Amino acid sequence: MLPFLPPFRSLKDPTRVWAWGMYDLANQSFQLLINTLLFSSYVAEVIAPDRRTGETWWTAMSAAGLLLVALVSPPMGALADARGARARFLLGTGLLASVLVMSMAALGPGHLWAAAGLYTAAWLLVGLGENFLGSFLPELADERSMGRVSAIGWGMSYVGALLLIALSYGLIAGLGWRAPGQWRWIFLIAGVWFLLGIVPALVVLRDRPRGPGGPGGVGWGGGAAGSVGLWGLVRDSFIRLAGSAKRAGKSSVLGWFLAVFFIYSMATWAYIYNLGLMSRSFGNSMESTLVFALVVAATSGVGALLAGAFQDRLGHRRMITVFLGVWIVATAGFLVVALGLVSVAPAAGSGGGSGAGSGSGWVLWGVAVLVGLGLGGLGTASRAMVGLLAPGDRCAEVFGLWGFAHKLSGVAGLIVYRGMERAAGPAAAYAVLAGCLGVGLALLWLFVHERRGIEQARALR
Repeated sequence: MLPFLPPFRSLKDPTRVWAWGMYDLANQSFQLLINTLLFSSYVAEVIAPDRRTGETWWTAMSAAGLLLVALVSPPMGALADARGARARFLLGTGLLASVLVMSMAALGPGHLWAAAGLYTAAWLLVGLGENFLGSFLPELADERSMGRVSAIGWGMSYVGALLLIALSYGLIAGLGWRAPGQWRWIFLIAGVWFLLGIVPALVVLRDRPRGPGGPGGVGWGGGAAGSVGLWGLVRDSFIRLAGSAKRAGKSSVLGWFLAVFFIYSMATWAYIYNLGLMSRSFGNSMESTLVFALVVAATSGVGALLAGAFQDRLGHRRMITVFLGVWIVATAGFLVVALGLVSVAPAAGSGGGSGAGSGSGWVLWGVAVLVGLGLGGLGTASRAMVGLLAPGDRCAEVFGLWGFAHKLSGVAGLIVYRGMERAAGPAAAYAVLAGCLGVGLALLWLFVHERRGIEQARALR
């Protein structure tokens, strides 16, 4: 049946692409419910003694999780390639992460250290899983379909997001779970969702034998990959990583793209981690925040589909440029609201609603559409660019470096955003985010030459 469905039609391996996309759909339970919407408010309003302390802990937890993923990603990617264990590592991290997410339901007032430990460990596993998942992309697609396959996975993830938001809205509005202290069962549901969603990948995804330099062979950095024992595995992964980094110097376009990706991702991470808090700071109720997230998720799917439809024909750099432009406009919208040039406060007697019916509240919903388009389009276009520039037999290593750049940018983005917000207010913070996006766009066109990067990747295969 899959080969006849429009998204999968004409793909060389539609069943594996579907199973791969299902993993993207599954981990939305962590990315959306834990990272973006609910857990930040749960920490701030339930676990911590006061909201300011909770926000400080949330920022520290988020930064710690991202930093840990950044540091561990490159050697784990090298190890996965050296041992031909990408699929096993992908599924192992997913299974463990789902259990940790379920365990978050046991957290209550005062459990700050337990929350930090559970969240950081789960984020490490989810972050590594993202890298291993991405490393399958060059295997599932060729140069002509890289953007399309990446968009299928990204699009499926936002289908998952829509379903999860609808489920959360039903529980919060339908059962009256409006107070963050009533959200424990949602965390349990999120973990079960993750566990069930990775079953197709567990059944379908397998590592394929590789040639010289693959499992049991000699890595880019030289040295046998056949050492025995834990120390041997760790040593081999770092030897392989060091050699790969040296050889990757010949792929200057990939290096520049990872640097550019780091700069503009600082801004997108700041939004991902603070979107729920941003929305509620404008006076929105939790139900309205979920509707806000629903708009973001729906338009993210549209953004991913647009990227998938056009980027293989128009070029990945052009598509990234389009969505960076969307992000810049969205950030300008938040800046206008933060400066008080328009009001999104609820009308008197509205009961703390969304503000859509008062003043210029429509601006916030317009920004939600733009943020969604930017998230879906920029995410899938960036991942496709990495897949395009990655040497085929070192995909996990390259996506490990991608994970390093991605998560480290999150640490920097969180620190910069929260620091500027505390020091100079939200308007200054949004101005800095706009600057990151603008600098990233300029460097993209100055240093990332797509065709040259493809030729460099071919030469290293």
